[in-house]
Amino acid sequence: LGVLFILFCISFVGLGIVIALHARQVSKQGRDAVIILGAGLIGDQVSTTLALRLDKAAEYLRENKKALAVVSGGQGSDELVTEASAMKKYLIRKGIAPKRILEEGRSTSTKENFLFSKELLDARLGAGRYTCVYVTNNFHTYRAGLYAKKAGLDAEGLASRSAPYTLPTNYSREYLALIWYALFER
Repeated sequence: LGVLFILFCISFVGLGIVIALHARQVSKQGRDAVIILGAGLIGDQVSTTLALRLDKAAEYLRENKKALAVVSGGQGSDELVTEASAMKKYLIRKGIAPKRILEEGRSTSTKENFLFSKELLDARLGAGRYTCVYVTNNFHTYRAGLYAKKAGLDAEGLASRSAPYTLPTNYSREYLALIWYALFER
């Protein structure tokens, strides 16, 4: 039991360092598309976590006027609308033109966010003919990048900040999700 506890501690700290190192990713300018990963709603309104992602994406989109946005997220059992539709409304309120926003409202996981967003972008821009940025919170950037690569996207992360009170829970969740990824999804 002691050995297992030591292995857990070492792996938790090690993966925590990997997550933290990737949490500072800043994307290059001039990408063709921005994929914004969903993060849950409160009824039909974006959560604080999702608002932070959308604010970072809106900032990038204002600086990169030709980039398309893909808002990616389905509808959970406790949500009144798809995450994608709430995200689109939020971006429009932030001044992003509706014609620049593609909605991907089927996904229920990070893996699906990328697979379904890629389908939309391939249809719109041509398979393999674009580069993109994915926007997620800092704690999620590393694992999201693994899924982006697995989906075959030429993508790099753009990390938004996180509310400090969410970090212990989110780092713990990411630790478990990375263990799952390593065991079952590689």
